[in-house]
Amino acid sequence: MRKLVQWFSANDQRAALYIFLNWRNRTLEKWLSKATHLGDAWFAVLSMFLITMVTRFDIRGALALVVSHCIVQIIKKCVPRLRPYDRNEQIVLCGIPLRDYSFPSGHTNAAFTLATVMTFLIPVLLPVFLSIALLVGFSRIYLGFHYPTDVVIGALIGTISTISVFII
Repeated sequence: MRKLVQWFSANDQRAALYIFLNWRNRTLEKWLSKATHLGDAWFAVLSMFLITMVTRFDIRGALALVVSHCIVQIIKKCVPRLRPYDRNEQIVLCGIPLRDYSFPSGHTNAAFTLATVMTFLIPVLLPVFLSIALLVGFSRIYLGFHYPTDVVIGALIGTISTISVFII
């Protein structure tokens, strides 16, 4: 198990560094630094509030956001993984440094929670919601805040938590 964790960690670092060093451009940085905010806590809470009102107080979306957020925070406390910009000086952070740990990505979690909730409400727009959530996830790696596995696990937590809340 330890070797598997080491393998993931090494490849995660390589992938984050590759993206950061080889895909940089001002236009992409400008757009992704805006898109990343679609996973901010304030945006997610406001969105869930509006969804709750529009769906006549169906609180499942808000509950999914609370459940997924709690899972992410518990994992962040248990897995003290430093952020890419803290581990590699070649990665220069594009934004304000964060104080909590990297694993898993809370922004990606919130984006995928919102996307999954919206897909339950308007299934035909799945490609739009999924594209926005993927954009948020990619922005977290591109801007130097997260490793790829942080984003993947954040997405899984958001998606699975929401499906669980809506099905149960």
